[in-house]
Amino acid sequence: SKAAESQYSAGKGSQSDLLQVQVELSRLDDQAIQIQQQIDALRAQLSRYIGKDQADRPLSKSLPDWSKPPSLDAME
Repeated sequence: SKAAESQYSAGKGSQSDLLQVQVELSRLDDQAIQIQQQIDALRAQLSRYIGKDQADRPLSKSLPDWSKPPSLDAME
């Protein structure tokens, strides 16, 4: 938004561009709030099964490194 504001004040961007950026930022903020609400609701559900302490722990930044499953031929 600051970049759009700078371009607008320097005469390189239109007011429409600036408003479009502001609307998009507002939409993204709303989406972030909705996602956080979903996370909170899902953590509450999870805490019923595994306890609040476990449900509130930070999520891993990466997926586990699982080995490939054996091929169907190897299983026969």
